[in-house]
Amino acid sequence: MRDQDKFDCQVRTLVAFVRRLEATNGYDLDAKNYVRNFVTGELLNERRLEVTAKAIGELSESESLLLINLINLYGTTFYKNGWVFSAVAVPVSLLWKSRQTRTYSLNRGSCESLASLAKSVKEHTGAASVIIDNHLYTARELFRASPRALFSRLQSLIAGVYNFKDHPFPSSLKSQLDDAWSMRYFLGVEIQQAEAERVLNNSDVQHAMKEHLYLGVAAAIENKNKKIVDSKDRTAICHGVLYLNEAIQLGERLIREYQLKDDLNNS
Repeated sequence: MRDQDKFDCQVRTLVAFVRRLEATNGYDLDAKNYVRNFVTGELLNERRLEVTAKAIGELSESESLLLINLINLYGTTFYKNGWVFSAVAVPVSLLWKSRQTRTYSLNRGSCESLASLAKSVKEHTGAASVIIDNHLYTARELFRASPRALFSRLQSLIAGVYNFKDHPFPSSLKSQLDDAWSMRYFLGVEIQQAEAERVLNNSDVQHAMKEHLYLGVAAAIENKNKKIVDSKDRTAICHGVLYLNEAIQLGERLIREYQLKDDLNNS
């Protein structure tokens, strides 16, 4: 089969399965598995979604919206050998104030506090495992990471071996003399069996997790000696633990609100 014929066949097949998936409201498992495997294959092989992009143009508005939502999902959620690896993030607002005689720099958070936070997530979601990295990331850097690079980073978290040769690169935070808020994210991975339901974003789970968010705060303001240092100069607010896309949406909305409030107060 010629390359163009193969490409056209792949487009037609993907379109057909997306239509089946949309018509059955997502209950056609064969269609679901095909679309997931094909889209994930294009994402991880960095083929620039050539077939998927062409298929979007062949679909109706509702069908194309379904496929776009699946692209967003499979760019941060990866299926392998009967397991699903979901990227999660912890958005934390940080206000780091400098003094005339002293500045602060935050490079990473407390491993112990983040391990406790991860344990709480595991207990409330029923996940097989949850791991949260103690490095800090910006939303821009997380967005820059390709699905392939993101999956590689998640695998490195699981292995406990860090390799920062590709995005996302960690981002330290330096204190400032003015009262400027910043947003940083701790990146993590939730591991579940493929048939398990992803419930982290559910309202009941999020409500139950509120009592554990102090651990996200502690992770940001504890120093290596487990002591709070100059707490009046360090303010942290942990906004939750969510799947990556939703965590970034929440974090960036909140930091805009903080910055707007500061602008209004200083005007």
